[in-house]
Amino acid sequence: MNTKTKSALVLLGTLVLGVVIGVLAQTALHNQRMEKARSLRNRGALPEVIERVVKPRNEEQEEAIQALVGRYETQLSDKLREFWSSRSAIFDSMHQALVDSVLFDDQVTALDEWRERNRRQPRSGHTQRGENRRGNGDRSKTN
Repeated sequence: MNTKTKSALVLLGTLVLGVVIGVLAQTALHNQRMEKARSLRNRGALPEVIERVVKPRNEEQEEAIQALVGRYETQLSDKLREFWSSRSAIFDSMHQALVDSVLFDDQVTALDEWRERNRRQPRSGHTQRGENRRGNGDRSKTN
């Protein structure tokens, strides 16, 4: 191999290595952020987070912080539950409106697949809809 070829291979290898390292670092950072978010959603995690931030100076203060934060944690959990419930209802309404009036079957399938991938928890009572969602003929795209 001549010098130009070796140089090009070294540059290409360096570029590929840089991309791989970048992807791995981005994935690790994303996973770390998601783990933090998950830990905040877990019941009982809020007092731990507050304790990490304020670093209680003694056991008495630690117990007082846990008790106080625990009372508010219940209120926060209730409000979050209300929020997610109303958010889900709005998304369900939007989805149904799209399905009933605008989307073709292949688009509905794509939307349903996206919803399933992004759904936090499957809700009970969720049923698959039939092929023809509006009951007025086939809406498959034709060229």
